[in-house]
Amino acid sequence: MLKILMGLFLIVVGAMLSFIPPFIFGIPVLLAAGGMIVAGVAKLTGRAVKGGVAAAKSLQDKPGQAH
Repeated sequence: MLKILMGLFLIVVGAMLSFIPPFIFGIPVLLAAGGMIVAGVAKLTGRAVKGGVAAAKSLQDKPGQAH
């Protein structure tokens, strides 16, 4: 989640840097922001999948439930 928030902050910084001539300073910042957001979403998705698998195993292994 922190990477996503930092990526969003870098988008704002990159947009501000894009208005300073020669207008090229914001491009690397915007690229870094995109990478951080993608990494943050991938990490959250991985955690969600692991949690879903653990919940499914927990429900499957409970004794005394009718199938």
